[in-house]
Amino acid sequence: MIAEMKFSVMLYRFLFTIFLLVSTTQYTLADKNVIDVGQLLDKKFSLSKHALILRDETKTLELDQALSSSKWQTISDDVINLGYTLDTAFIKIHLTNTSNNDIRKIFSINFGLIDFIDVYINEEFQFKIGDRYPFDDRQIDSYYHSFPIILGANQSKTVVLKVSTQGGFILPLYLYEPSKFYSDNNTFGSLFAFFTGVVLIISIVSLVCWRIFKEISFFFVGAFSVTAGLFLANYYGVLFRYLWPDKPDFNHGIMVFFIGLLIITSTLFSRHLLPLKEKTEHGHLFYYVAFLAPVLVICFYYFLSYQLAILLALSLTGMMFIGFLIFSRYSNREDNPYTSYYSVAWGACSLGGLTSSLSELGVLNNEIFTNGMGIGFLISLIVFLVLVLLRMQKDASEKLTALERVKDIKISDINKEKHIALGKLVAGLNHEINTPLSTISLCLMGVKADRTSEEGFSKIL
Repeated sequence: MIAEMKFSVMLYRFLFTIFLLVSTTQYTLADKNVIDVGQLLDKKFSLSKHALILRDETKTLELDQALSSSKWQTISDDVINLGYTLDTAFIKIHLTNTSNNDIRKIFSINFGLIDFIDVYINEEFQFKIGDRYPFDDRQIDSYYHSFPIILGANQSKTVVLKVSTQGGFILPLYLYEPSKFYSDNNTFGSLFAFFTGVVLIISIVSLVCWRIFKEISFFFVGAFSVTAGLFLANYYGVLFRYLWPDKPDFNHGIMVFFIGLLIITSTLFSRHLLPLKEKTEHGHLFYYVAFLAPVLVICFYYFLSYQLAILLALSLTGMMFIGFLIFSRYSNREDNPYTSYYSVAWGACSLGGLTSSLSELGVLNNEIFTNGMGIGFLISLIVFLVLVLLRMQKDASEKLTALERVKDIKISDINKEKHIALGKLVAGLNHEINTPLSTISLCLMGVKADRTSEEGFSKIL
C-alpha cells in the first residue's frame, strides 16, 4: 500500500513537472514571438528570429485560411532564406507597445529583388510592394522594400507579409528607428556613389591609356569595369530608381542582358589577359562554353522563364570560379608580369559571385554572403585601379627612357656633325694657308739657287 502511494506521488510530481515545462515553453515561445517595441534599445532590430512562417505550396491560400492554419513554424536564422522556390510564403510578426507613448518605426525588407509582397496589418490589407511594381509606388523612397508603422500607447499590431518571387527568396527583416534607417540609406547611396566614381575613373583612364599607348589590355580592363558597374547598379536597384522607375518588367529583362554581357566581357578579359599555355585543352573548352552561355541565358528568359534564366546564370558563377582556378594554374606567366593582378581581380569577382549565388540558392544563409557579389567586384575594381596606375607608370617610364635614348643619340649625332664640320674647316684653312706658302717657298728656293745669276733671276721674274 505504501509502495503504491509513493508511486502515485512520484507519478503526480512527474506529470506536474511536464505541465510546468510545457507551460513555460509555450510562454517562452509566445514571449519570443511578441516584440515589445517600447522596450527596444536597438535602432536596427532584426525581426527574422521573432517571425513565424507558413509555406503555401499550392499558392491558393487566402489570409484567413493561412491565419487559421496549424502549420506555422518558427525561424532560427538571422535571415529568412528559402532559396529558389515557386511557393508563396506568409510571414507573421507580432508587435506591441507597452509604453505610454506613440512609437514610429520603419519596417524594412533589406533585399531589393523580391517580386510581390502584400502587406496586411491586423488582418486588413494595406498595400502592395515589390520589385515587379513601379518604383514610385513604394511607400518610402528606398532601394529596399520599406514602410512606416506606428504603434500607439499600449497598442498591439500583427504584421503579415504574403510573399512570392521568381528570384532568390531572401528576406532580411528589420525594424528601424527612422533616423537610423535614413542614415543607413544615405550611407548606402554614398558607398555606391564612391563605387560609381571608381568605375568611371578606371574606365576613362583605361580607355585614354588604350588610345595613347595602343595596348589592348587597357581596353579590356575598361570594358569589364563598365559592364560590372552596370550590372551591380541594376542588381541593387540604382538603374531602376533613376532611369526606368515605371518599367519593372524591363528592369528584370535588362538584368538578364547585363548578366550575359558580363559573362562575355569577363571571358574576353581572361582570354586576352590570362593567356593559357598551348597544351591546356580544358581552358579552351571553357572559352567555348562561356561564349555560348549568355545566348542560353537570354533564350531561357525569352522562351522559357525568368527563373530558369537566373538559375542558369547563377550556375555559371560556379563555372566562372572553376575557370579562375584553371587560368590561375595554367596561365602563361612568363609573357605577362601582371598575371597575378589579373588573377586576383578575377578571383575576387568569381568568388563574390559564387557566394551570392549560393546565398540566393539557400545554401549560405547570411546577409554578408548576399552582398558577396558587390564586395567581390569592389575588390576587383580597386585591384584594377592599382594595376592601371602601375601600367601607366611603367609605360610612362618606358616612354621617358626611349625619349632620353633618342635625345642622347641626337646629341651624339650633333657632336659628330660638329667634329666633321670642324675637320672640314681645319682642312680648308690648311689648304688655303699651304697654297701661298708653297708658292713663296718655291720662289725663295729659286732665288737662293740662282741669286748670282742675272739670267736665273730674270727667269724667276
